[in-house]
Amino acid sequence: MVALILGDFSFKTGDLKFHHLLNSGRGGKIFKGKCQVWSVNIHSSIPQNDDDVREWLSDVEKLTNTRHENIVLYMGACVEPPKFSIITSLITSNSLYTSIMFQGINLKKTEQLNILRQTANALSYLHDRSIIHGKLCSHNIFLETTVKVSLLDHSLSSLNLQFCSPEIVRNICSDDKALWEKSQHGDVFAFGSVMYQLFTLKLPLDNLPSQTKLYQIGMGSLPEPEDLLIYPGMSSMIKKCWNQEIKNRPTFEDICNQLQPPVLLSLSTCSLDRLNLTFPTL
Repeated sequence: MVALILGDFSFKTGDLKFHHLLNSGRGGKIFKGKCQVWSVNIHSSIPQNDDDVREWLSDVEKLTNTRHENIVLYMGACVEPPKFSIITSLITSNSLYTSIMFQGINLKKTEQLNILRQTANALSYLHDRSIIHGKLCSHNIFLETTVKVSLLDHSLSSLNLQFCSPEIVRNICSDDKALWEKSQHGDVFAFGSVMYQLFTLKLPLDNLPSQTKLYQIGMGSLPEPEDLLIYPGMSSMIKKCWNQEIKNRPTFEDICNQLQPPVLLSLSTCSLDRLNLTFPTL
């Protein structure tokens, strides 16, 4: 089964060189390294049980079927138990989270909107192929010359509460992992949280204890975006993404349509000749 899923994207341990650790969490470790002659990121993990192995193989299968300019390139995988490694193209830039929260980069309005447009395009591509991200957050969006979304989790923790939809949060204490099932609606909710953080430079319900966050998200008690100085139309989009009724949340196709250049122009105070839709290198 493993050989079938990996196919032509299979590498051996001897093909990999681990240079230095970039990040680590419950899900494993991320290294900068080499795969044969290429500089790459290596996502290494040690599955603890059969369920972990099945989840890992599911991730690999999704990655094998993705090719999009706004998604980090999957290059292959290495399976030599107990170590399992996924190899992706090298990420040379910081995450959206690091850029705006730690480095204090002041993004222009057109840059903010372009980040959202490219991220929404990537998610629309995935959903069209029945692939659910399930881990969308600002840690997994990278500000390269073209914005890159990673399907793998680059956050330090395995769970980012403010990006979890109410229907997931309400079951988070359950031992039945089937109740935690990822969904396209959950990805849309997470996109709303990305928007909120991008415009306000803080996470919804920030500085609250985890149990309080769980309760308030589960009850749908989220900040009112209209109380914030957000561009016209953006607060409405956040509220739609955060809708308690999942059927009333927009699809990424809807979001992409609302973020097309003519709409961006109406949401921005800049003139057409100043609207640059090619994202700059940060």
